[in-house]
Amino acid sequence: TWQLKQFTNCASKNVMYCIQCPCSLFYIGKTPQVRKCIIQYQSRILSNVVIVPMVEHCNLMKDAPNDMHWFVL
Repeated sequence: TWQLKQFTNCASKNVMYCIQCPCSLFYIGKTPQVRKCIIQYQSRILSNVVIVPMVEHCNLMKDAPNDMHWFVL
């Protein structure tokens, strides 16, 4: 466990993030805006638009967007 040195939320910008799926697979990425990134992932998973490996994995495992856990690193 570690503590972040700054406050972060879905409005945070230019951050590294981690997505954890129910099978405990982790996907690490970076984004200019967290909220927009989350919405894009949810949309791509629901519509099966495979642009990144995480979306393909979620579709193969039948994971729903709400099953994901998001963390700002």
